[in-house]
Amino acid sequence: MSKARELKSRALEGAARVKARAQDVAKRVRSIDARASVDAAKAGVDRAVRAVKSVDATAMARNAARAVRARVDVDVDASAVMWLATACVVARACTGVDARACAVLSMASRVVVRRTVVGTHEALMFVDRFLATFAKNLALRAAALAAGSREAAAAGRVLLFARGAESALEVKAVLVTVLMAFLVRVIRAVTTRKASSREVKVVLVTGGSGGLGAELLSGIRAAFPGAVVYGTSRKGCAAKDASNETEDSGIGGFFGFVASPATKLLQRTASQKNVRKLTEAAGAEPLGATIEGGEVVSHPLLKMDVTDEESIKECVDAIVRRHGKIDVLINNAGVCLASWAKQTPRADADSIMQTNFLGVVNVINHAMPHLAKGANVINIGSIAGRIGIPYQSLYSASKAALMVYTDALRMETKSSGVHVSLIEPGDLQPGMASVSKAEGFDRDPVAVRAERIMREEEAAGTKPAVVVKTVVKAIKSRAPRNRYLVGPDSWLVETLSRVCSYSAKEYFLASHYRIPPRDRAWIRV
Repeated sequence: MSKARELKSRALEGAARVKARAQDVAKRVRSIDARASVDAAKAGVDRAVRAVKSVDATAMARNAARAVRARVDVDVDASAVMWLATACVVARACTGVDARACAVLSMASRVVVRRTVVGTHEALMFVDRFLATFAKNLALRAAALAAGSREAAAAGRVLLFARGAESALEVKAVLVTVLMAFLVRVIRAVTTRKASSREVKVVLVTGGSGGLGAELLSGIRAAFPGAVVYGTSRKGCAAKDASNETEDSGIGGFFGFVASPATKLLQRTASQKNVRKLTEAAGAEPLGATIEGGEVVSHPLLKMDVTDEESIKECVDAIVRRHGKIDVLINNAGVCLASWAKQTPRADADSIMQTNFLGVVNVINHAMPHLAKGANVINIGSIAGRIGIPYQSLYSASKAALMVYTDALRMETKSSGVHVSLIEPGDLQPGMASVSKAEGFDRDPVAVRAERIMREEEAAGTKPAVVVKTVVKAIKSRAPRNRYLVGPDSWLVETLSRVCSYSAKEYFLASHYRIPPRDRAWIRV
C-alpha cells in the first residue's frame, strides 16, 4: 500500500509540473504582438529598397576598371619576376656563383639591357636573328600540325613568344647575367686563389693504361717533377717483382730497398749515418723504375686489378713500404658497356659495377690508412652519373653510385684533413677505349644509331688535357672544390638538371639520341 501511495504522489507532482508549463506557454503566446512583427518586417523591406536605389552604377564600373588595370600590372610584374628568376637560375647553373650574387646581377643586367645601348649592341644582335629564324622555321612546322591539337597549341605559344618584341630583350638580359656572373667568378678565383704549401711526393693513379690514364700520368709528372707518380693496370708489373727486394739479411732486406749499386755499397758500410742516407735516397726511387744518371729512364705500370682485393693490397703495401705514405690517390679505372636497361645480363652488370664503383671502394679501403695529412682523393666520374644515358644504363648507374659515394666519403673524412673531389667530364676525345657490347646489340638499329651518335660526339669532345689540367688544379689547391665539371656538354647537362624537370630532360635525351617515339622530334639539344 505504501508503494502505491508513493507512485500516486509522484504522478500528481508530474501532472502539476506539466500544467504549469502549459500555462506559461499560453501566457507567452497571448503576449505576442502580431502587428509589431509585421511592422518590423515592413521596415526591413523598406531599408533594402532604399539601399538598392542608392547604388551608384558609375562608381561600380569605375572600381571594376581600376581592378582590371591592377590585374594587368600584377601580370606584367609577374612576367618580370619570372625572367629575373630564370636569369638567376641559369647564371648559377652555368657559373656556380651563389644565388644572392646571381639575383643582384640579374636585376642589374635587366636595367643595363633596357636603359642603355647594350640592348641594341651589335654583339647581341645574334639573339634577334636567332629568334627570327627560329620563329620562321617554327611557323612552317606549326602549319603542318593538325589544328586544335596539343602540339599545335604548344607551337603557337612558343611562336608568340619568339615573335614578341620583349622576348629578345629578356633573352639578352639572361645572357648578360651569365656573362657578369662568369666575370665575378673569375675575379673571385684570381683574388682568393690559394696554392697548397704541402709537398706532393707520392701519387697513385689507377687505370693508367687507357687514353686518359696515360695523359694523367704524363701531366702530373710534368706538373710535379719531384714527385713519384705510379700508374696501375691489370697487366702491369707486379709490385713485389718491381721492388727487387733482397732476401739477404742486412739493410737492403730489412728496409726493402731497390738493390741498386748505391744500396749495395751502403750495405757494406752499415753505419747509422749510411742507413739514414739509404732511407732518404732509395726510398725516393720509384718501384720498378730504370734510373740512369739520376733520372728516371722508364717507369712501367704496376699491376693492380681493382676488382681483386689481394692485388690492391699487394700494390698499396709495396708503395707504402717504399715511401711510407701516399699524397694523392686518383681513381681513374673504368669500363663502359653498351646494352639495354631492360635486359642487361647479370654478369655484365656485375663486371661494370665491380670496376667502376666497387673497385673505387676497394682501393680507398686499402689506401685510406696510408694517406698523408692533407692528401687528395680524386675520383674520375662522369656527367653520365647525373642522367640516365640510353643504352648505357649500367655505366650511368655506376657513375651515379660513385657520385653519391664520393659525397659521403668527403663528409666522413673532412675532419681528418683528407680532401675528396669528383671530376665529372663530358665526352672526351678520342672516346672510351674499353667499350664492350652486349650480345645481339648490333642487331638493334635504334641502339646502333644511338651508340653511333655517342661515338661521334666523343670524337668531337673535350681533349683529355683539359681533364689533366683540372686534376692538377685540384691537387695544387689548398681548398679543392667538391666537384669539377669539365667540358661544355658537362655544363649543359648541369644546367638542364637544375632548370628543367625530369620529363623535359628525358624528352631532350630521347630526341637527341633519336629514341622512339622522340626520333622525329623537332627540338633537339
